[in-house]
Amino acid sequence: MKNTKLSNKIFTVCNVIFMVLFVVVTLYPVLNTLAISLNKGLDAVKGGIHLIPRVFTFENYATVLKKQNLMTGALITVFRTIVGTFSSLIANAILAFIVSRKRFLFKSQLSLFWVITMYVNGGMIPIFLLYKGMNLTGTFWVYIIP
Repeated sequence: MKNTKLSNKIFTVCNVIFMVLFVVVTLYPVLNTLAISLNKGLDAVKGGIHLIPRVFTFENYATVLKKQNLMTGALITVFRTIVGTFSSLIANAILAFIVSRKRFLFKSQLSLFWVITMYVNGGMIPIFLLYKGMNLTGTFWVYIIP
């Protein structure tokens, strides 16, 4: 920091302090959850937040991995993530190629349709109809009750 203004030095110090605090606030819950998962169940229920497990064990992971329906759900989630990402990538690449052509006939209509489907997801209309049926539209409760 040679030949820099005092304001730049102050900004750099404040920026570093903010970033360190941000990293701590972000990583602390993750490390706490990991420590609780590696702790014995009864000891974790006793309370007291510790980043290092008092009684280190893998029993919790063994219990979870033994449940067949949980593993099936996890595999379905991984499969849907991979297939969904790949198919979305292919569809977007094809559409981008088509829309990039200058003489494509329905270029603006297709682009509008594609953008609308990106922002209006499939659950938005049923949720709106549910809220309307419960007379929650136009009230503050629509923000409270998910």
